Amino acid sequence: MKPKAKKLLYYIEFVMIAIFIFVAIKYSFAFASSNAHYRSELLRIPGSFLYLLPGIGCILVGYEVLTELFGVLSGEIEPFDCLKHADDIVSTN
Repeated sequence: MKPKAKKLLYYIEFVMIAIFIFVAIKYSFAFASSNAHYRSELLRIPGSFLYLLPGIGCILVGYEVLTELFGVLSGEIEPFDCLKHADDIVSTN
């Protein structure tokens, strides 16, 4: 794939991931606040803590996606660099 097409595809993918993460965080916090009075049956963990965990995970994934985006924008890494084809891998045997 050409480098410009690769970057365009990467930016489209970034926008889709950013939208998903934003919506997941928004509804995670809304759902956690509406279930603040709930406690788990066995461990009696508050519902606000249980339902905030996916939102916190999405924040951490969002940080990773942003750092990767800044790496691509600065030219330090190539988009989709971790994807290798079987033809590209050189056998050392």
